[in-house]
Amino acid sequence: MAVGERESGSGVANGVGRLLKGRGFLGVAGAVLVTLGGALVVGSTALGWGQVTNPGLHFSPRGVISSLYLVEGRIAFFLGLALAPIGTALLFAEDRSLRRALALVAVVGGLVLTGLCGYTLLNIGERTAAFFCGEFGKPGQPGDQFFQQACKTIANEVDARVGLYLALEASIATVVGGLFSLRAAHHSDGGGHKG
Repeated sequence: MAVGERESGSGVANGVGRLLKGRGFLGVAGAVLVTLGGALVVGSTALGWGQVTNPGLHFSPRGVISSLYLVEGRIAFFLGLALAPIGTALLFAEDRSLRRALALVAVVGGLVLTGLCGYTLLNIGERTAAFFCGEFGKPGQPGDQFFQQACKTIANEVDARVGLYLALEASIATVVGGLFSLRAAHHSDGGGHKG
């Protein structure tokens, strides 16, 4: 039994060793960063991206602004959902040109995410107001006056929440991971590994 366990353990160690030899530290680290970055962007959407600071304007539970209320949040959710498996593919893909292509996609996707989250962070009040004005501030609807008034003031009454900061940091990690993977794919021939 001890022999079988030892053989099993050495098999795992050999597999990890082959993986590291084929990718190098940068390749493995890059793939992990892309995977975690994409997953954390998706997870950030559950934490809320904004918080209404004026109790009189709480038109959502506890004044929390879900990222999925915002177009930017929905785009970030689906980009993160796409990037997480790309990171996993970077870890296991054998073909060097495929790894390079995946790394490029990760860099571009991460840059788009970073720009999107950075823009939203700088404009969270305006973006939230735009959503609620479009949803509820329609002329002739009951409560129209309340929502029109809220639309005029909400832009100054919303602060960013931890979810938006997490999404921004995870986006940057995705870019860094993609660049690591791109560099590793470019230099992988130096270690004797052919894709």
